[in-house]
Amino acid sequence: MSTTVPPGNLLTIEETAARLRLSEKTVRRLVDAGLLPAYRVARRAVRVDENQLEDWIYGPDDPGARSGPPSARPVPASTADDPSAGQSNAGRLHAGQEETR
Repeated sequence: MSTTVPPGNLLTIEETAARLRLSEKTVRRLVDAGLLPAYRVARRAVRVDENQLEDWIYGPDDPGARSGPPSARPVPASTADDPSAGQSNAGRLHAGQEETR
């Protein structure tokens, strides 16, 4: 965790948690683990830079990342019609297949 605060809009843990739709406890764990960049601005006060949060979510090279709210962004064609996209093959059933356990 850095103590050199960048210029820009700094978010509290509560604001960061709301944007990520996570609990404050989870955000604190991400910060403590060094997975989410944050700045200590006082002994017990931690802030997250808004621009760094956007880069953390979408990646720094995603040109469409800041073009609107997540719901307004297009869904990649490979996942748009396949609700099981992103799951391993172990969890998928193919047509005509029955689950065996």
